[in-house]
Amino acid sequence: MRIIHRFYQIVNSFFSRYPAVLSGLVMYAYLVVSIMHFYVKTKAFPLGFYDIFTIFSALPFMWFLSVALVKIIQVRTKLYESEQQRILVEKELEIHQTQLRTMQETVRGLQHHINNPLAVIVLSMEAARKAAIGNNAVIFQLSSAEQSVDRIQAALSGFSKAQQYKTESIGSYCGKMISLKAMAQAQ
Repeated sequence: MRIIHRFYQIVNSFFSRYPAVLSGLVMYAYLVVSIMHFYVKTKAFPLGFYDIFTIFSALPFMWFLSVALVKIIQVRTKLYESEQQRILVEKELEIHQTQLRTMQETVRGLQHHINNPLAVIVLSMEAARKAAIGNNAVIFQLSSAEQSVDRIQAALSGFSKAQQYKTESIGSYCGKMISLKAMAQAQ
């Protein structure tokens, strides 16, 4: 049974790849049968034009059916290929969406762990700012630290809002680095 199934697969793939061969086989098989029928009838009694016409009248229709068969197989093959391409694109899109969701969840976790210490730093800087009234050097340092805290918060927010990403190579030792499109817009 396996041999028959394997033979069927080979024949099917051959005729799917070369539909004109199948079409030609069908048409010439019918032609051979028609010629044999013609010779058998000719030996039995003389034939008129109408008899010859009835014997060979199906040949144009066989040609039409052969052409239609070739076209149907070609359309079916194109449809199959386009469906395979669509499935591949869908799988790739699903993979990218899963990667993006994973990255966003990771960033949310980082935000939780980073925002708590940042809140403590911001509160401490407010207390230090009140204590350092009149000391411009300390106030300048506190302002610089405050800007750094704001940049950290903006970066984390940009990562969590990212809709697309791409990887960029940053060297053979480190691997790839994620570059977010939403980050460029936020800054």
